[in-house]
Amino acid sequence: MILLDCAVLAFSQQNQEPVYVGLDGVVVCEFAENGTKNAGMEILDPFIQNGKLYFITTAFPIEGGNLKPGFEFILSDERQIKAVYSGQQTVFVSPRFSPYFPENLWVAGFSENGTITITNVFLNEASLKRWLVTVKLAE
Repeated sequence: MILLDCAVLAFSQQNQEPVYVGLDGVVVCEFAENGTKNAGMEILDPFIQNGKLYFITTAFPIEGGNLKPGFEFILSDERQIKAVYSGQQTVFVSPRFSPYFPENLWVAGFSENGTITITNVFLNEASLKRWLVTVKLAE
């Protein structure tokens, strides 16, 4: 009976819907670099699922071109870690210092030990709003 309870608990935790937290890019990078070891980062503990912190933030593409797996973004000029795109969108994004580039792009994904993965890129506010109603947000 105890084993069955543990199996059910493990299964239910694996199927939990991610909870997305709106964060600054610096915090997302710091979590990938240090987890919650640094002062102030322990407030993220309730939002970490299976070692991943799901986030919404702004980012800059390193280069322009069509999105594809492996496309890199910068979430913070202060941190060296880059975010890597792994979604299925193939839209064109302008490079960071292009005259056509907006101030930043909204992105969503997850941060874990040593890596940041971007799963969604939002080219405008309307696409971000449509996505936000489909996910669970931190309260």
